[in-house]
This record gives sequence, C-alpha cells and structure tokens, in this order.
Amino acid sequence: RIEKQGIAMVAINVGEDEDTIFSFTGDYPIDFPIWMDREGDKVAAWPVRGLPTTFVLDTEGRIVYRAIGGREWDDDSLLDKVRALRKPHEQ
Repeated sequence: RIEKQGIAMVAINVGEDEDTIFSFTGDYPIDFPIWMDREGDKVAAWPVRGLPTTFVLDTEGRIVYRAIGGREWDDDSLLDKVRALRKPHEQ
C-alpha cells in the first residue's frame, strides 16, 4: 500500500539465521526485503534501544521517526503518520 506513494520498507534481522527467517515469513507473509545482520555490527551504527525498532528516514537519510516495539504496519492511522512525515519534504 505504501510503495506506490514513494515509501519503501526494509526489515533488518539481527542475529537470526535464514531458516528462522524463512519459517517466520511462512507464517507471516511480507512483501518487503529482509536484510541480514548476523553479528549485529551494522545495526550498531543506529540508535537502537530495543527490538524491534522502526526508523523512518527522509530522502536525505535523516531519521524523522523512531518507534521501539512492534507496530501494525497495515493500520491506517500509523500509515497516515508516515505519509504526513513526507509532506514537508515534498514542498
């Protein structure tokens, strides 16, 4: 729903193997890429205080939103918040 609006979502998995991820995506189908960070070194460059953590970045790569804990990414009210973050950058 958000890709057509110029918003992309990527998951970064920390510390789990491909079999675990494959099992998860079999139970919970997703339509965005999952990047692997087995050692946790890549995610260490971000201000992660708990998992899962969600970051929304602007087109310059700056963090404009951060949420710690799970989110329902198909919830319209949450998607409206993400869409609203884009508006200042579109003008």
